[in-house]
Amino acid sequence: MTTSQPTDILPIAVVLSAILGLVVGSFLNVVVYRVPAGLSIVSPPSACPRCGAAIRRRDNVPVLSWVILRGKCRDCDTRISVRYPLVEAGTALFFVAIAVRVSAGSVALVATDIGISTVAPVWIPAFLVFLALLYLGE
Repeated sequence: MTTSQPTDILPIAVVLSAILGLVVGSFLNVVVYRVPAGLSIVSPPSACPRCGAAIRRRDNVPVLSWVILRGKCRDCDTRISVRYPLVEAGTALFFVAIAVRVSAGSVALVATDIGISTVAPVWIPAFLVFLALLYLGE
């Protein structure tokens, strides 16, 4: 039986970290938009601020949906700020950088054992992104 090298898990860890970063970045966008406005971060579902149309599931994929919709609402063609995909992609890059930087053993743990102590380092950049966005405002 061959023992796998720690670097064998790195591509998986990078992909999982990128996906997690995109999802966290998308959630950060929701929190930064809703909390200062005194709105719930849970409900109602996301909607266009102009026409009020609910964002469809297929239109709620981080970065990809913004590109496919060319940065506009599907229903009323209102421009959607480039900030949203930038936050999502930036958070994903933070998460990937951490996955690459963390020692190979810890990266394997991140990929296979999603424990709080194992993934805690990724929440620090996420929190910093959140604070920066609140500071910079809409």
